[in-house]
Amino acid sequence: MQDVLDSINAVDPGNLVASIDPNTNAFQITDNSGTGPLSIASNAVSDALGLAVTEAGTDNSVPLQGNFVPIKLQVTLNTTGNGLTVYDASGTGPLEIPANEIAYSLGIDGIESGNDPLVGLVGDEPNPKESTGVISLLSRLENALRNSDDQEIGRIGGLLDTEIARLNRVRGDIGSRMSVLEEADNRLKDQEVKIQESISNDFDTDLTQILVEITQRQTAFEANLQVTSSALQLTLLSYL
Repeated sequence: MQDVLDSINAVDPGNLVASIDPNTNAFQITDNSGTGPLSIASNAVSDALGLAVTEAGTDNSVPLQGNFVPIKLQVTLNTTGNGLTVYDASGTGPLEIPANEIAYSLGIDGIESGNDPLVGLVGDEPNPKESTGVISLLSRLENALRNSDDQEIGRIGGLLDTEIARLNRVRGDIGSRMSVLEEADNRLKDQEVKIQESISNDFDTDLTQILVEITQRQTAFEANLQVTSSALQLTLLSYL
């Protein structure tokens, strides 16, 4: 809207002054030249702006009042992604959105490819979600190199530096965790050796004691057998 006002005001600065009617939001033009009633011929531009009219008089204090032109715009989300699509049903020509800060932030700066009201101006996704990781970055770097896109190459180079730094941090973290695991493994092995030694000592001690007891019992048993055998061999002559 402001671009249209600036273009009109640049035609004859000071004599033709374009502004917006605060009551109707239509264009109005004040003619300070004093050469007679201002008349604007009908054409595609003046019709689209509602300015194909003629002043009723020569009073400079009464501006030429344009007709209100309703804006028939419809905005939807793109079929893929989070960008916006703007449809223009006014039929006044291809929709063009200047590259100002707001349009750029919304990703809708540009011009339609035709006049079909069913085909809108497809905007870009303002904050695209990019996949991360070295493989994705290398793939995008390949595309940038093939397209000789120096700006994208520089951007991906910075992302690769960030990814390398992240990988170094991950490697350091993994190294620290491996050291902790190795230390725990060594402690477990030491404990296993001590347990085996303790079991071996206890087993050897018990085995020695058992052998002594078995030997003692065997000796006593043999003595009993000998006494019994001797008693069985006694005869009457043994008592004479």
